[in-house]
Amino acid sequence: MRKAHYFSGLFITVFIVFHLLNHAFAIISLEKHLSVMETFRLVCRNVFAESILIVAVLLQVFSGIKLVLQSRKQAVSLLDKLHIYSGLYLAFFCWFM
Repeated sequence: MRKAHYFSGLFITVFIVFHLLNHAFAIISLEKHLSVMETFRLVCRNVFAESILIVAVLLQVFSGIKLVLQSRKQAVSLLDKLHIYSGLYLAFFCWFM
């Protein structure tokens, strides 16, 4: 479960990096931004990639909740508790948005 949570998080992180990189090109010029956006859309806006992204987000939510339930009593440091609470917040946010 922990590996699936890790790799789905990694996939979501790669998607977010490309998404933010696309917006960063708007600082250079609108034409460059639109050009990069059209290139990224070839990959990001196909049914396969979108399906994997949705499955990755759902996997993050459900595996994260399961991991929290398994390890919440072991969290002793402030960093461990922050990790758990931020994960629960994101799971709540993803579920209701």
